[in-house]
Amino acid sequence: MNESRKFISGIVPLKERSEPAWWFIFQENKLLIYQKPESVTLPFLMDLNELGLIMIRQNYLGQLNNHHCYAVEVAEGTIPPAGMTFEGLREVYGRLDEDLFWIATRAIQIVDWDRTHQFCGRCGV
Repeated sequence: MNESRKFISGIVPLKERSEPAWWFIFQENKLLIYQKPESVTLPFLMDLNELGLIMIRQNYLGQLNNHHCYAVEVAEGTIPPAGMTFEGLREVYGRLDEDLFWIATRAIQIVDWDRTHQFCGRCGV
């Protein structure tokens, strides 16, 4: 990561957001991105409702340069907002800012863990 940008992981989000946050939004294993000719970027918004998406689950990741970061899963078949698309991390590698890319790799692991560990592996409850 760039020395000028610092990521501090965390698990407890603020109760109320007063500034925009980075949103790592996944549909299965694909990340929601803004498509630009030579690069891609992620949603940087106050609230996910600004995109009109319905989330299945949300996890707090921490802060990148004092901006909060969230990992979100949306339902299969969710249509991306205009100007956006869902792409795999392999496809966005080298086009997405390096700091955001490495946080996205953590985010997809947390989303996947949360999806697959809803019930006890021993008793199913």
